[in-house]
Amino acid sequence: PPSSLTATPLYQQVNLSWSASSSDSIANYLIYRGASSGGLAIIDSVASTATSYSDVNLTNGTTYYYGIKTKQANGDLSNMSTPVSATPAPETPVGLTVTAGHQQAALSWTSPSGAGIDSVYIYTKLSSSSSWTFLNKVAGTDTSLTLTGLTNNAPYDFVIFYVGIDFSVSAASELVSATPGYNGPVWYMSTNGSDSYDGSVNTPFSTLAYAVGKANSGDTVSIAAGTYYGYNEGNRFVDPNGKQLVIMGAGADSTGFNLQENGHLFAL
Repeated sequence: PPSSLTATPLYQQVNLSWSASSSDSIANYLIYRGASSGGLAIIDSVASTATSYSDVNLTNGTTYYYGIKTKQANGDLSNMSTPVSATPAPETPVGLTVTAGHQQAALSWTSPSGAGIDSVYIYTKLSSSSSWTFLNKVAGTDTSLTLTGLTNNAPYDFVIFYVGIDFSVSAASELVSATPGYNGPVWYMSTNGSDSYDGSVNTPFSTLAYAVGKANSGDTVSIAAGTYYGYNEGNRFVDPNGKQLVIMGAGADSTGFNLQENGHLFAL
């Protein structure tokens, strides 16, 4: 019998492939299909040179079984190949990536290679949770979506599904993870801020040392109006570490820094 028969499911389709027979007397291959491995019936025949066959117009979600036989020039049939099965469905999404931003995550994925995809469904969950939540859906031709309103510093997981025009659903894509967070370029300070915050406009830092430490070269540190006090029994450093920064006071004509240690006062 023919060997190495495989079945690959696609949208409303199954692709068969097999190894070519070494016999010179084969007239053609006979293709069998059924609802079980024991109930196969012939559906088509292909030339003796063929090593593949596409069975189309199938029902997604239904499992089909296949086998093939060789037919000799004299009419003799081989034994049935070892049956294989496949369940047509929308292809599984591939290439999913995520880039985190401030309270958001930008997803992108590879365009479907086959036909029949109506839409893309996006699901998420906190990485610590086991419960997935539907977030949004986009057209089957779309390959990206930016999700907003996320919580900074919370790790999220994401997967996507393809949904066919017949409402059949693919397997899930590979899971990707990201943690939204603030990354400038303006870092904020306020007297009611905290260095446990992320330095964004609504959750500012409270010390210049921490803001400078977080900032990237070329960023701006915006200091809200007010008087700031800091005390430390050791040394407190504001070290830009070679960064070029803009430090800008808000709400006052000027911004000054008074530093006092061991009875000495320094004004900037």
